[in-house]
Amino acid sequence: GSPRQVSLQWQRIADSILLNDGTFLNSRPRQAFSLGLVQPALKPNDIGIQASVYDQNTVFLPFFGGISETLRSYEKRTGGRIEASRAVNKNFSGFFSLRSDRVGYESDVPEQLLAGTSAFERSPARVGAWGFGLQADRRDLPNNPRRGFLHRISVERAGDLFGGDVAFTQTKLDLRQYTALGTSPQSPILALRFLGGNSSGTTPLPEQFFLGGFDLLRGYDLFSIRGDRMLLGSAEVRFPLGEGMSGAAFGDFGNAWRPGQSVRPGNLKAGFGVGLRFASPIGPIRFDVAHGDKVRTYVSLGHSF
Repeated sequence: GSPRQVSLQWQRIADSILLNDGTFLNSRPRQAFSLGLVQPALKPNDIGIQASVYDQNTVFLPFFGGISETLRSYEKRTGGRIEASRAVNKNFSGFFSLRSDRVGYESDVPEQLLAGTSAFERSPARVGAWGFGLQADRRDLPNNPRRGFLHRISVERAGDLFGGDVAFTQTKLDLRQYTALGTSPQSPILALRFLGGNSSGTTPLPEQFFLGGFDLLRGYDLFSIRGDRMLLGSAEVRFPLGEGMSGAAFGDFGNAWRPGQSVRPGNLKAGFGVGLRFASPIGPIRFDVAHGDKVRTYVSLGHSF
């Protein structure tokens, strides 16, 4: 009966490779944890709280598949974050956040993953940041909306707060719209999303924007596209197929740009695909097949947006 939520995530991963001589080559295990607390704001004058502490030597992902070695697989992030929000009415709220992170990379990053990175990007950094934002939420159902919208804008400024040693400002805009294509409860749903981001200043590599993979710009390698500026547009038609099952057809368009690269409509990447969603006690299980620079398949949890 209480709206409070407490969550604990723990993750451990290790590779074991069978060599030609019949022996096993075991990699060094990586593990991580995240502990979170949520107290939502339920009434106009309530203060909502979200707090978390974490020590992550890899990235938590609601994604299943073969181990994909990316630069983010070796990312280290230790710290905590707290966010206080206040609802102006049932659809509109504002929030303020504080964050302290130590970010960097493990020492055994493969050389091929470091291509194109500068020395300062690979160095450890201490990020102390404060941020604020606004959110308007008029979705009829938060987890599987048929109608309404979710609009969110946030700004975060990193500086010498909590002993931070890097300075940058990051702005994010996330616009989502949901429309039922008919009056029947079984009518298809058109879901649209626009996501934009800009980071200025000395932005450490772990704080940049990463695209590609099961969620953002499907049809491309996981986290294969990065930069300090980012645009992403997604359109998805969701339609029922039977009890506990639905289908989807989607298209994603976007890119991320590094300093010195120009942002032009002509250099946007595109991915198209179809998918199935299966209802489960832990939320929709999503299976997608997408074609971007080549055909890729993804199995993950929840809708992409």
